[in-house]
Amino acid sequence: MTVPVPTRAIKLTIPIALGDFPVGVIPPPGTPGAKALVVEIEVKTPEGVPLKASLKGQGLQKLAKQIAEAGEAPPGFVVLQGKLGPNGIVAEAGVIYQPGRVQQAPTAEQTAA
Repeated sequence: MTVPVPTRAIKLTIPIALGDFPVGVIPPPGTPGAKALVVEIEVKTPEGVPLKASLKGQGLQKLAKQIAEAGEAPPGFVVLQGKLGPNGIVAEAGVIYQPGRVQQAPTAEQTAA
């Protein structure tokens, strides 16, 4: 049996490997008009379903700053967030950077346990 349940929104959180995100489209800070720029990206689900998102230049510049501040940390993920809209549109889209984690070697106490 299937019971329909109404919702106000379906929120998405999509991790994208840093190497797969088009960081080359991010304008350098201070570029005239960069904050007003809108970049359209398309991501595909593992099943091949396309989702489209419009990202603002200001948000992309924040992302670039987060990546730069992470420095030499292991590569992380760009996280695309938003609401699922009609026709595969990610509405109210934004991106953040989630740095990779440094794997700690187990301590003697952990290996003895």
